[in-house]
Amino acid sequence: MAKELYLPPVPSNKDGAPKIGFGGVVNTPPKWSPMSRKTVTELDSPAQLKALAADDQQTFDVVTNEGKYFQIPLGKLRPSPFNVRKVRTPDRIQEIAQTLQEKQRDPITVYEGTGQDAGFFMIVSGVTRYMAAMSVGMSHLDAQIDASIDSSDPLTIVRVSHLHNDTATETDLDHAFVARDLQVAGYTLLQVAAALGYKGNRQITRLNAYFDLPEVLLDIGKTRPDKFSAPMAEIFKGAAQSIGEDAAITILKTALSKDLSRRDIEKLIDVEKRRIARDTLPRTRSTRIATQDFKVSGEKVGTMTVLQTSPGKHRIQLDTTLAPEMAEQLSEQLGALLKKFSADMENA
Repeated sequence: MAKELYLPPVPSNKDGAPKIGFGGVVNTPPKWSPMSRKTVTELDSPAQLKALAADDQQTFDVVTNEGKYFQIPLGKLRPSPFNVRKVRTPDRIQEIAQTLQEKQRDPITVYEGTGQDAGFFMIVSGVTRYMAAMSVGMSHLDAQIDASIDSSDPLTIVRVSHLHNDTATETDLDHAFVARDLQVAGYTLLQVAAALGYKGNRQITRLNAYFDLPEVLLDIGKTRPDKFSAPMAEIFKGAAQSIGEDAAITILKTALSKDLSRRDIEKLIDVEKRRIARDTLPRTRSTRIATQDFKVSGEKVGTMTVLQTSPGKHRIQLDTTLAPEMAEQLSEQLGALLKKFSADMENA
């Protein structure tokens, strides 16, 4: 017996491509029809799993015994390496742990592992619940087994994981880790883009910017995956090179804690660039050559100092405070003196 569960369309851009914004949250529609459905097959016993797995018509079927899920020991569970959600904060895990203790949550979804994962059930949906259960010492989790998943087909696992992940938010950072793992497995940018629901490989290139960051910046970004977007990673990739890692760390922490806009972040980076430029200007130590007091009616009103600023270069400083009339007279006389001095130098 089977029944269909309708999945509403996921918000996307006009061309059907997923949205990647500065906030870091990705709304990724399934690659198949917007009217995608999960077929939930009710079983009388786990023995029927093998027969179901052999049926090519059961694509994306979710195996469950209605109201009676398989209880799998935590020691027999492993997160799938191609689960589309990769980054989970301690606060989120603690929140789920509390709800697990208060009430029964929906079952996780798993498939049977092969190779080095043989004997384990790989979690394609519900890793946060698994981590929360581990943190509070639970021994089992209710699970539904998707017998249609081919553990040797990472691209399909990613698509199925997204289909099951219809309640949690996927972030740019989640997709970046999945994209990296698929590329390491030998898939092309276009194949990775298709698996994640993107129209072209440009978005994958942007996601790869995360891994050009210094590790410390990536770790800080993991604390706020909902805010640490791919465009932000691109900004801080350049910032780490132009203003240094320490300054970039300070600005990133400020940006995440205060939810700064791209414009505000770039302003902070520009301020730091100007500070660095100012501080790195060559400085020379001046040597005093001569000092002469400036007196009016026997009273000192200022000082003239001759300084050697560099080999072959002298600077003359006049520091004086006078009444307005006297200052005007001095200005006129100095002007005439400088004019005469200039003329003498030209004729020399």
